[in-house]
Amino acid sequence: MPISLNPITFISPLSYFLDILNVGLGTPSAFGSLGLFLDFGYLILFGAGFLLLAFILHAKVLQKRFKG
Repeated sequence: MPISLNPITFISPLSYFLDILNVGLGTPSAFGSLGLFLDFGYLILFGAGFLLLAFILHAKVLQKRFKG
């Protein structure tokens, strides 16, 4: 991966999931001793953010659909 794309890895949930998988296979976490808590916490927040976005967009679509 080019170095210019390195900041994107902190946003992508795939890197946190892969870190959890690697810890499960025996390698140390990329984020130190609190790595698993950070990984699971980020994945939960990322999922909750998308769930909230889905609720908001669904409410807007329902209002348009049944407007009259």
